[in-house]
Amino acid sequence: MRLFSKNALTLFGLIVYMGLISCEKDSQLLQPDNGQGSGNGTTRPTQTTENGPIIMVPGGTIQVTPVLVKYGHWQLSYNAKGDLEKLQSSVDPTLYREYSRASNGTGMTIMDYNGGKMKGKTLILFDAKGRCKESYVTSYGIANGQVTTSTKRFNYYYNANNQLEKIMDQDNNQRYDLFTYTNTGNLWQVKRYNNGHKFTMTYWVDAVGIPAVTDKNHLNALWFEHADQVDEFLPIYGKFRKQLVYKFENIDVVNGTSVDQVYYSYKLNNAGYITEKEDTRYTAGQTVKDTYVFGYK
Repeated sequence: MRLFSKNALTLFGLIVYMGLISCEKDSQLLQPDNGQGSGNGTTRPTQTTENGPIIMVPGGTIQVTPVLVKYGHWQLSYNAKGDLEKLQSSVDPTLYREYSRASNGTGMTIMDYNGGKMKGKTLILFDAKGRCKESYVTSYGIANGQVTTSTKRFNYYYNANNQLEKIMDQDNNQRYDLFTYTNTGNLWQVKRYNNGHKFTMTYWVDAVGIPAVTDKNHLNALWFEHADQVDEFLPIYGKFRKQLVYKFENIDVVNGTSVDQVYYSYKLNNAGYITEKEDTRYTAGQTVKDTYVFGYK
């Protein structure tokens, strides 16, 4: 899963799309009538805007949550139920990720491909609330002409606020991550312990002169080092934040050095959804800027 770490799995979130409509967890679910007047009190969308489709209902209209279909050169596609099904590069179509859900609702599988070959597979098991409770991450390689595999296993723990608070390596109790949150519900720090070594990853949503901006996309905006354990587009890891991240820093605590520092800026549409994101990263004495354009339907 690391081949997606730096480019595809940055700041953004999966927004569920069901047919012509979608809803967030706490939103009203609408059923379209396919233009035939089914008698269920709704009609089909009459207009599509940059902020998503508009649905006519008795007494007015409802703006439907837009569905993410483009992130930079990555294209997102969904099945008929509105579940994310595929993430694929438009630059190199042989680079893609597939999502497959168990019919009994107990878990799912993520498969990564590059050049027509499977490079990684992750099996995820759900708890009673539909959250990831275990993952089995397998990487594929070639050695002496033979396919090799390596699997890591992780457990996930949540607090009473439905926030991820710990990821533990099942095979190494000296490797784990601890998550802490602000009293406003935003992820503040992730402390990563790895066999005596420690990193502290801190996320800022505001600063003096920089007001917090509401995160309407609700994705798992974690640093790429967590890409094996947390898929950025799946809403199965609890709630990480309510505002967009504007700054990130990764500190090597043992050596007392800043490994990475990133500043984020955004352009939003009228409904408050991201249309463009710019990352400015300072690492190893270099400055790298990346701009990502978002598309919706």
